[in-house]
Amino acid sequence: MNAIVHRDPGDESDRSDPRPPRRTKATLAEWKRLRQQKLAGKTCRVCDEPAETLHHLVPKSLGGDDVANNLVGVCGSGTTGCHGLVEARNSVACRALGDALTSDELSYVLARKGPVFLERYFYWKERAA
Repeated sequence: MNAIVHRDPGDESDRSDPRPPRRTKATLAEWKRLRQQKLAGKTCRVCDEPAETLHHLVPKSLGGDDVANNLVGVCGSGTTGCHGLVEARNSVACRALGDALTSDELSYVLARKGPVFLERYFYWKERAA
């Protein structure tokens, strides 16, 4: 008979569940605030056209949260414009987005996924100061 082990939800030690840890999901009111904060009067982080949609830097499927530091405004939708290019892993668009990260966004990505993720997803190498 298998024993049931109860753990603190934040405890990652000896994790037998292969699913990623829970992510923070924004409420409708929080999404409204995030859209206002990230899109109103802002330009696309890749091409400087008007920003239309929000892109998760760390994808939701990989545990990315619905928080300001994980969201950037881009033009197009998930299949068009720069948003489509980033989703399709276009190296030029991903590199431009990586270069446009703020220090808070960079810190979020590094804390959630580490430098290898940053290099793979944004073709980003630490720039000389």
